[in-house]
Amino acid sequence: KRRMAAGDLKPRSYVEIERHLLKHFKPLHQLVISSITRATVAARLREIAKKNGTGAADRTRSNVSTFFGWAIGEGICETNPVDGTNKHSEYVERERSLILDGEKPNYQELIAVWKGAPDSEYGKIVRLLILTLCRRDEIGSLGRSEIDKEARLIRLPGPRTKNGREHVVPLSDAAMAILDTIDVR
Repeated sequence: KRRMAAGDLKPRSYVEIERHLLKHFKPLHQLVISSITRATVAARLREIAKKNGTGAADRTRSNVSTFFGWAIGEGICETNPVDGTNKHSEYVERERSLILDGEKPNYQELIAVWKGAPDSEYGKIVRLLILTLCRRDEIGSLGRSEIDKEARLIRLPGPRTKNGREHVVPLSDAAMAILDTIDVR
């Protein structure tokens, strides 16, 4: 069962989840699963927050909750002891965006990045990121098979995207011109 679940995750996500369950919650491994209470989980999460930070505690909390949801579905336990535990950090909305002046976009910072990008492969990648709004790894690891020059599209397969679904990106003239100068694998 473990290998099947691992195949559904990106490698880094799997490593993080494994760390949360096997390292952070190791002190609870010797307990019978049905004996783990909300108080036990809350106490462990407080320890994690103190030792590893509030973000680590909250990510661990989420993964442990998912584990208990699975265990309930398998009939291994009856309740999820993570339910009702407190988060240790509060969500902080990002303050930065391109639209800083109400409805007028402020592109000055983006223009500065564009102009400051070096005339190299790295600079071309930075400019493609701006033009396509793709993620760093999506452009940095772009393969020849993912570029459809005739249709003027990048087709990123599900395993290469954050949400696991295919992502189709239209290419502008400027993006096409940059791609024509890059040796894509």
